[in-house]
Amino acid sequence: MAATATAGAPAMAATGGSGGAPAAVGGVGGGGAASAGTRPLSSTLKLATMKETKAVAPFFNIWRPADLSKVEGKLPIVVWNNGACSRNDGVFKPLFDAWSSGGYFVLSLASGGGSSSTTIADQKALIDWVVAEAAMPSSPYKDKLNTDWIIAGGNSCGGITSLGLAQQDPRVKAIFVLSGSSAMGSAKVSGIKIPVAYVVGGTEDIARANAEADYKAFADGIPAMVVSRSSGDHLMISNNAGVMKDAADISTNWLDLTTFGLQGALDALKQPTVCTGCMMGLWTVTSKNLESLVKK
Repeated sequence: MAATATAGAPAMAATGGSGGAPAAVGGVGGGGAASAGTRPLSSTLKLATMKETKAVAPFFNIWRPADLSKVEGKLPIVVWNNGACSRNDGVFKPLFDAWSSGGYFVLSLASGGGSSSTTIADQKALIDWVVAEAAMPSSPYKDKLNTDWIIAGGNSCGGITSLGLAQQDPRVKAIFVLSGSSAMGSAKVSGIKIPVAYVVGGTEDIARANAEADYKAFADGIPAMVVSRSSGDHLMISNNAGVMKDAADISTNWLDLTTFGLQGALDALKQPTVCTGCMMGLWTVTSKNLESLVKK
């Protein structure tokens, strides 16, 4: 196993967030979303983070708070698959940094094992690994991870696998898709019974129309949203650093809303600019049933 800090510090070191010393995270409960009001928004926590590389199947990186003793309760888990179902997760680092600095435990498929591609089975194997690891008495993650709250996420082809995985594995409790949909692969949305969010580009993004079709096809009562940019094709939404920064902000609030039921997260998604520091009119949210996610 290799471990590196998020900002180029020596291996096994950690970097602090922009807010200085790491903050303690409270209210990350055992079996489901924490009570509203017991946890601040993830974007405010600014926890120091670190990256670990696991050279075991399915071959992946872990992005997490550096000091787990600073985190009260158990960390929700995100399992991520990359664009093109590749093993290159580097471009998505802004997402992983934002999520882990907010108290999430992120696993992203990465290089190794002699294969350059990934599948639903590989993404499912991330869940199998983390659930088993969290139960091991000798693991540093024993009693630290909320294996009852797992989010599947991915870009493009990785979005297809995330939507497919959610219909095969009941351990997945929410979905986040960046410039992707179900329509380009074997996954269909009729079996989706959990919250789903899409971030897509302009009409030139090949994923946008398909994501909007997914959104319309969800069964009544399913919380869902499509956050669309005024412009930007599939490659831009999947690779541009500025877009990734915006997507990190949007998705972090989505995670907080689905995981913890935070009213503040919903309010942030409903603000006129949609994301912090974003230009008015750049992003637009189409949503349904999001209020049902807020814990009273």
